Amino acid sequence: MSRSAEERLAPFLSAKPIIVQPISTFSAMFLVYGLYIALFATCMNVLWKKTSQNNRGLYLGWTISLFTMATVIVIFETIGLLRQSLMAFWTVKSEDYRELIQYLSNDNLKTASSAILLIAAVLINATADSMLIHRCYIIWGSQKRIGIPLVLGCFVVHSVGFASAVMIRISFVNRNNPSSFELLDKASRMSDGYFAANAAINGVITLLTAGRIWYITRRIRATMGQQIDQRYKTIVAIILESGVIYPTVLIIGIILHQVLDPDKMGLAPIDLFPIVTQAAGIAPTLIIVRAGLGKTVEHADEQAVSSMKFGSVSGGTQKSTGILSQIRFRAGGSSNSGDDSDTPSLKDERSRIV
Repeated sequence: MSRSAEERLAPFLSAKPIIVQPISTFSAMFLVYGLYIALFATCMNVLWKKTSQNNRGLYLGWTISLFTMATVIVIFETIGLLRQSLMAFWTVKSEDYRELIQYLSNDNLKTASSAILLIAAVLINATADSMLIHRCYIIWGSQKRIGIPLVLGCFVVHSVGFASAVMIRISFVNRNNPSSFELLDKASRMSDGYFAANAAINGVITLLTAGRIWYITRRIRATMGQQIDQRYKTIVAIILESGVIYPTVLIIGIILHQVLDPDKMGLAPIDLFPIVTQAAGIAPTLIIVRAGLGKTVEHADEQAVSSMKFGSVSGGTQKSTGILSQIRFRAGGSSNSGDDSDTPSLKDERSRIV
């Protein structure tokens, strides 16, 4: 092999991509995935017990889909990283560089694996956003002026993400072609923009959901008293604390990726991609678990949180009284006197947070 080719391969044969990157990535990835497994099992238990919840099947489907896609990402990330590390190790040991050159320039398995990972990342983000949009839409009383802009915004953002994934996959087909590097650079910038826009959309949905509950809290404070006001603040805390997880992790991941791997060669000491994508599934799952188990900040009132449901008001003979009526009834107050004194519009708003 020529000296120039050997020098070009030198970064891939150092200790960082062979030892440091696999160890750090696997440690972080499987730690997060282990926590996700426990969270997913708890969420399934919470949803399975809520047989009277209208949208239980919908949230079960969403939650299972998120966990399945996160599992696919973990599996393919593990296979790809192990294969690359072992190939580089045997190249150093045998000093036969042909297989590594073939792997880096034009490897069908690597191309297919990369395409699956990128598309799975877009799908898990889109699924998580649809789950959050549905909850926000219900809490806002199914107002189209809220739901339609969010749906359109997410559609545009995830379309860009899907396009960048396709472009990156095309650039991997033949790395020997100079135009492939230009396409990869353009697609990588699009991908970074996609993830940044997705973090912004996610943050907007979280703020809209928590803000609506806070607004309703102010309207009912005079009628229901300060104790109920504090319990509503607990629900806002659940949504904000859990909802900021994904945007925060995503922004940190983008910054570290730019700092640790500015040349986009995949030589960073840790690959944050599987951690960021798992966070997309963990955030909405955590909201369900914390609401179902009545857990929030240290001073949270469990009665308020355990009354929280995700979905619309039940129809037919089984009429929902709304979260406030449930809280007050469990606290020992009258189950109907307060409702009779409220205005109809306030009762309607109350029933949206179910």
